[in-house]
Amino acid sequence: MNHNTSINISDALFHEVQKRCEKQSKISFSEFMHLILYHPQWGYYCNGKTILGKEGDFVTAPGISQSFSAALAKQVSEIQTNITAPGYILELGAGLGQMAANIMASLKTDHTQIEKYYILEISPLLIQKQQKTIQSICPAHLDKFIWIKDIAELPTPFNGVILGNEFLDALPVELFKMGPDQTILKGHVYIKDQQLKLSFEPTQDAVFTQAVQSELQLLDAPLPVGYVSEINLNTKAWLNKLSPKLTQGVMLWIDYGFTRYEYYLTERNQGTLMCHDRHKTHSDYFHNLGGQDVTAHINFSQLNQEAINCGLETLGFSNQAAFLLALNILGQDNKQDLSQQMLNSQELQTLLQPHEMGEIFKVIAFGKKYEQPLLGFSLKDYSYKL
Repeated sequence: MNHNTSINISDALFHEVQKRCEKQSKISFSEFMHLILYHPQWGYYCNGKTILGKEGDFVTAPGISQSFSAALAKQVSEIQTNITAPGYILELGAGLGQMAANIMASLKTDHTQIEKYYILEISPLLIQKQQKTIQSICPAHLDKFIWIKDIAELPTPFNGVILGNEFLDALPVELFKMGPDQTILKGHVYIKDQQLKLSFEPTQDAVFTQAVQSELQLLDAPLPVGYVSEINLNTKAWLNKLSPKLTQGVMLWIDYGFTRYEYYLTERNQGTLMCHDRHKTHSDYFHNLGGQDVTAHINFSQLNQEAINCGLETLGFSNQAAFLLALNILGQDNKQDLSQQMLNSQELQTLLQPHEMGEIFKVIAFGKKYEQPLLGFSLKDYSYKL
């Protein structure tokens, strides 16, 4: 739906939280996060607000440089040549459509055959923008794209590649706090004096408690009392949905995050939750409800174990810089003039430099019935750190 300026979205979402709290006094943090991001009318991803690009709240790698998608296309092409035809692609949450359009344009150039490119997207506004982007970049292949709202709509068998670029970080997380004697307290949102508040309390939620315990028991030392962080219970659900659909091929996840040991460092005692609002970041998730993105970093060790548990094999884990360099992202187009080369150099620095996206962004690959090494991990593979 279109963004309706006559209604205050933040107030509308506050009333939604209020209604739920009236029924049960408080709601879990993940329910709160799901509400402010995915409420069908007011949620951040559904209310028609411009999210991505210079006019939005943040820019993703495909929007920084088409070289990112062209490099990724090389990896997709390698995978497609090693699987049984027909080959499909599924992209989860395609942003403005730049990655989808540029991957398809690059695959066309190197004559890789793709049967269909599926895009899972819940935002009607983003679907329109994706279609417009694809129409402008590779109009001849518009008929190859299919938009779906549910994994069940994918064909069986599904041979090919599943792509998630900055998809997992937007999944709602639970908050936990370490109490005395290593008690695990669960984060809840409640309302007092017309203000949103956060509380941590003992819980009977066994799934939550066991998930936190299984992570923490793998650390070298117990976390101190008062330590606050997150646990993502939604990555497992997505892998459990996607793994049975993938008959043969590779999942590639690109996102910011850490291994378990870095994620739960003693000094990272307030977790990784971040809000993105007009290209600024802060940690006040009670501010501007529905008008800012709320995300958490990925625990790649946890994600890796969940993938193994549902029948997938780890094919590689690296940082974004090493992955893109292995795919020859620095290959220069000699036809470019000097000003274009300089612009490209700035864009590439953003993608590759350690203090930009090069180090904090990671790439992990899971496969099913896929035996060949992946080019993207030929320079560095840190799977042993998981």
